[in-house]
Amino acid sequence: MNQPEIANPQGLGGRRTAPLATPTDLRIGATREIAETINAIPADVFARYFKPKNFHWHIGGPHLRDYHLLIDEQATARLAMTDHIAERIRKVGGSTLSSSGHIARLQRVQDNDADYVEPLAAGLRAAHRVCAEH
Repeated sequence: MNQPEIANPQGLGGRRTAPLATPTDLRIGATREIAETINAIPADVFARYFKPKNFHWHIGGPHLRDYHLLIDEQATARLAMTDHIAERIRKVGGSTLSSSGHIARLQRVQDNDADYVEPLAAGLRAAHRVCAEH
């Protein structure tokens, strides 16, 4: 079977390796260093996004609904931060996170793979006090 011709003379592989065309006054090495350093921040934010989601999905107990909503709000706020950080990285001409594997390589936050999380073990002591007051 004949393969269709690709309009790009470099082919798909050429597009993947093409440098980002973001104007910057920084030298190429500096943009790479900045991007590598700053990319650890959204990697940690994504890891921290999953921590409350793990609690959100696996928490139980008498205040389930209150905790569930509170934790979901925290996770959503964390996820929203990543876009702003990535846009800053691109603004200086750097490359941003590209996959979950990239996040795993850069994250400094330890994962919690527990199947069930007790509210107090999840670090919800302060949330428990807030919910108990309402």
